[in-house]
Amino acid sequence: MIAILLAAGIAGAVPLHEQCRDYFNFKDYDKALELANRVLISPEYKNNRDIQEEMYYIINECGDELAEQIQKQVSPTNFDRLKLKTADYKKKFKISIDIEQDGFYYDVSYKHDALSTLMKMNPQSPWIEIIRLKSLLRISRYSLDPLYRFNEDMRTLKLYITYISNYPGSQFKPNLILKAADLYFNLFEQAGMLKNQLNYSEAEINNLYEKSKDLYKFVLRNYPDSPVSRYIGEIRMDKVKLRKEPNTKSPIIKVIPIGTLVRVIDRSETKYGLGNMYDFWYKIRLGDGAEGWIYGVYMNTSFSGR
Repeated sequence: MIAILLAAGIAGAVPLHEQCRDYFNFKDYDKALELANRVLISPEYKNNRDIQEEMYYIINECGDELAEQIQKQVSPTNFDRLKLKTADYKKKFKISIDIEQDGFYYDVSYKHDALSTLMKMNPQSPWIEIIRLKSLLRISRYSLDPLYRFNEDMRTLKLYITYISNYPGSQFKPNLILKAADLYFNLFEQAGMLKNQLNYSEAEINNLYEKSKDLYKFVLRNYPDSPVSRYIGEIRMDKVKLRKEPNTKSPIIKVIPIGTLVRVIDRSETKYGLGNMYDFWYKIRLGDGAEGWIYGVYMNTSFSGR
């Protein structure tokens, strides 16, 4: 079909902007970008605002699609090649797709001159509303769809582990380990709440916990002042009572065994005496989602407040 369209275009039977639209609809985004740019610089379309708006819209959408394609290909082995490819897009199509290698993961972000130009040209353009809606849906899906978020986080974790394995001497390794530890624990928490949807066994969920526990212990031991360390705690005594409120008369929610890793959420404003002990109360969350308060002497943490 595309070959027929191309032949028709060469013969002059199909207007340039319609060729562009056809390539875009058939998901040939490189060719659609090329033709959209040709339309925008063509004197024939200089005064045709509707077609110009559509071309800017296509440029923006092609940028999104190409960025997603590149994101799926990013790995330590082809990072430089993809960087050159995105630079080529910027040069040819005035569209920027930036790959950032920041030590935590490989991410792809993108920004488009096309969108800003379209907004200046006509703030009320219907194309702008479509772009805004699609962007909102992408963000909302991660925020509102737990299963989608779990799968995206798992994919990111695999990139962390790949980087650690391939670049053991990297200057970014400490930060990467902190991120991986935090993500492991997040995944463990998510898996506990999603185990029916994920079809995960208790053994698989516990495996996430054990891996996060090993990494966190490494982090607490080697990076005690890190941001990750400040929001994690390890129960240091057996049968610690998790209470509904920060006092010893409050109902007991459950009993926590020694060595359990917990996420620290908050801390009492002042220290409280308990026998000959004097410490803060800490609000914590367990991997199964249970939240409550424990007395500080029963936990190792460097949490100092929000």
